[in-house]
Amino acid sequence: MEVEMTIKAIFMLPRDNSAVVMLREEPGNRELPIRVGPLECRAIGLQVENYEPPRPLTHDLIREMLRELDARVVKVVIHDLRRNTFYAHIHLERKRRRLAIDARPSDAIAIALRTRAPIYAHKRVIERGIRSDEELIVDTEPPEDSEALADWLESLDEEDLGDSQ
Repeated sequence: MEVEMTIKAIFMLPRDNSAVVMLREEPGNRELPIRVGPLECRAIGLQVENYEPPRPLTHDLIREMLRELDARVVKVVIHDLRRNTFYAHIHLERKRRRLAIDARPSDAIAIALRTRAPIYAHKRVIERGIRSDEELIVDTEPPEDSEALADWLESLDEEDLGDSQ
């Protein structure tokens, strides 16, 4: 079973120059933290902010290629979590043919945002990698004070954050 997800937050982890995209189930209160690289974080963040670069970035290029090939992104699905690594598929439709393309979750999310496609996660992935208000895996409420924020970011346990690589 697939559960629709939305982006709740994106934040950097300064100790290793990586980032976390926090997905939240819709409707619901469970959250799924996915660790991404800094470039992928930037690609997702720019799209969330509706920034239009003067030249297309990689995910913009992919969107344009799909458009020219008359293919559309139906959805992206984070379908597996193995050894702290998330796996995703980009589901395409072209000429009544459906395809599921293997992708890193960070790329799948960046493309979903650019094509306005929904983001889903399999229920079993959510159950293995999420946090809810009852069961904290990652404290997602960062402090407002910058010194406390730095301490909070340093306290995050890398094993609790799945890797999208």
